[in-house]
Amino acid sequence: MDLEDLEEECSRISPSEEPDYAIDVIGVIEKFENVRKIPTKIGERDVVRFMLTDGSVSHKVSIWGELAVAVNESYHQPLEEPIIAIIASTKLTMFNNAVQIGTLPSSKIYLNLNFDAVTELRSRLKEEGYKSSKKSSQIANTLPTGPSIEKISLKDLIENSSSMYAKKSLLCTFTILKIDDEENWWYYNCIKCTDEEVERDVKKFKCQNCKRSYPHAEKRFRIFVLVEDQTHACNVILKDRVVKRIVGNTATNLIKENEKAIESNGMPTVLKDIVGNEVTVKLVLTEANVKADSNIYEALDLCDSSVATSSIAEYSPVPKCRPSNHCDTIEAVDLFNTPDSAASVTKKIKLVVIV
Repeated sequence: MDLEDLEEECSRISPSEEPDYAIDVIGVIEKFENVRKIPTKIGERDVVRFMLTDGSVSHKVSIWGELAVAVNESYHQPLEEPIIAIIASTKLTMFNNAVQIGTLPSSKIYLNLNFDAVTELRSRLKEEGYKSSKKSSQIANTLPTGPSIEKISLKDLIENSSSMYAKKSLLCTFTILKIDDEENWWYYNCIKCTDEEVERDVKKFKCQNCKRSYPHAEKRFRIFVLVEDQTHACNVILKDRVVKRIVGNTATNLIKENEKAIESNGMPTVLKDIVGNEVTVKLVLTEANVKADSNIYEALDLCDSSVATSSIAEYSPVPKCRPSNHCDTIEAVDLFNTPDSAASVTKKIKLVVIV
């Protein structure tokens, strides 16, 4: 692992070339903009933006997707000021003649980590009389906050859905009692839109959302289950990410591995075996739930039931879909993992400290 000056590393960036190695950076977070949704070519996505600085040199950082939501949650926890971030596995690019720090699928973020480099940077900043930017808190107060996530029982969920709608994201722990094996356990999803089912038309797949047709579509899990906790029972739809984490496989692989079994029994045994499992999931309320038109809830993600409610944040996918219902945490800082990718920039890892 190399230790280098970030300014020197930035001088070697070529706008026309992709970097051939990932970089770890450390610095103080300034001008933090709370998570917000913005339109992109693949639909609305969450984004968090801030400046990373050593007190003299600053660079823009953009974090996307679930990692952005998780960072937003952690940033607003009680943390020692100034908040020092280590961003592992980043890419440096040039945009409008300015250096931009972006994340990769393999990126991880640590806030106020108990680490020598963090201690040394904090001591140096104190000696130099560094003061956090006032604009940081002003931006944080004026921009919309990320979705709050609260743990709730099934009874409270059903009886108070309308009052919970403002929060949208809720955590619930329940036991899976039964699977509806008469419903198809997977579906075709649009390769461009987020969670949009497509219709198969001869050799093409048509998406009603983006009004386009594609030669192929992505297979995703969708399982209807009956669940209960100590207070109530209801129906829940386990979406793709939840099922992937429970069974440690993707819908595409499971279909390929169980072609004969699927033809005879309809549903692979590994899916039927999830009955009896106790899981903690993130639920998202729909308008039908709020209007009491439906008591069928959607579970979007699997979480660790041992996580304290005060430190709950969204968890990003597990690399290669290995079976997991635990998310790694470090004292005073959350560790957010994103999936491995063959296309990730991983030829060489460098640690670059802003000095």
